[in-house]
Amino acid sequence: MRLNKNEIIIRSFGRAGNVTTLAVFPSAVVCVCESQEAEYRKYYENLLVIPDGEDGSSPKKSNAVLRHTEGDVFLLDDDITALMYYPKDRELPPDEAEWFVNQGFSMAHDVRAGMWGINISGEPMKMKTFLPFSLVRPVYYGVGIVRDNIVYDEKQIVMADLDFYLEKLNRWRKVLRFNQYYFKRSDSKSGGIGISKIRRTEMEHTFGQRLVNKWGSGVLELSCNDKGEWRMKLKTPIHGA
Repeated sequence: MRLNKNEIIIRSFGRAGNVTTLAVFPSAVVCVCESQEAEYRKYYENLLVIPDGEDGSSPKKSNAVLRHTEGDVFLLDDDITALMYYPKDRELPPDEAEWFVNQGFSMAHDVRAGMWGINISGEPMKMKTFLPFSLVRPVYYGVGIVRDNIVYDEKQIVMADLDFYLEKLNRWRKVLRFNQYYFKRSDSKSGGIGISKIRRTEMEHTFGQRLVNKWGSGVLELSCNDKGEWRMKLKTPIHGA
């Protein structure tokens, strides 16, 4: 199956019957691998089915979506529960949420941005009340991808979204972000404990350092806090709104 128009695509794995993002964007297409198609068909009709060999990590699945579509793509995770507008603390109903996506692509093309999205945090201090949009700030979790030949780095298992954002910013010089909108997400994806948490920390260090080596310490700064957790600080290399 190949899609040839602008689409809202939800990447999903192992959540048949529990893709909460569909309640926010009912017309979205759910992307699943062939081995899970039968289970997902019990609940959803609108599927984009990819070969098992194209499934896997987040960047690998994102690239599969780009290969099997032709227009611009709004790419989402499967655990979103609401699209929120901060100034009025209001949840957008599905028709407004899907209208917002169309307007997002329209404005992205108008300002010639390579991608667009919304605030990555719902914290009041980060809502930027007097700055409704920006043209260089990062966007993750739900991204509107304006079609070009840039793809995700499948070797960048961790922080691939950050790398993709920098690639887009480097090419287009603009990434559009609506600062007063944000997603609510379910609590289904909790952090690991024990050895899995240790491995995650090691991966963040390894792949974080890989990004620093690629983009330079003038753009990215990797540091470790008192809890042994690695954090990446972004110093946006291009000035914008």
